[in-house]
Amino acid sequence: WMQGDPVPQASDPRTPMSSPWDVVWHHGWHEVAVAMAGIHQVWSFDPVAPALGVRAGSTNEGLVDGDVERAWLAQTSGLATDGETLWLADSETSSLRRIRNGVVHTEVGRGLFDFGHVDGAAPEALFQHPLGVAVLADGTVAVADTYNGAVRRFDPVNRQVSTLATGLAEPS
Repeated sequence: WMQGDPVPQASDPRTPMSSPWDVVWHHGWHEVAVAMAGIHQVWSFDPVAPALGVRAGSTNEGLVDGDVERAWLAQTSGLATDGETLWLADSETSSLRRIRNGVVHTEVGRGLFDFGHVDGAAPEALFQHPLGVAVLADGTVAVADTYNGAVRRFDPVNRQVSTLATGLAEPS
């Protein structure tokens, strides 16, 4: 998240969570981002306040981009950050998405039932049920493309997807 993004409303840190699948520390905000797969949201936890709140997702399942409050997510399962962008592996839409400046944007993915193993330009590329992401040293994003048994790479500069490794047993 970037400064100026909507700040989550403070709530009791004992609030029940629904299928938290991943966490990542965001240095700029001094918060932990939480992939709340069960309710299709991303939450944040401020351990100093302490406060817990919604950062993105309307709880509707799907692939709808836009402002973080109205965007639809689909079982966000993996998180990574480069300090400015929060990268999301949305497993149910087989997509790679990002949050930056208060907006959710899909980089790779088409919808709930669109999946496969296709490299190339982002609009044509396909994943199948990705569960993890990591920002690599060169700024590209590695994706654990679970049902394809592969680790894939997305280059945000040239918007290309390539395969780094295959033949893996459901990497996550």
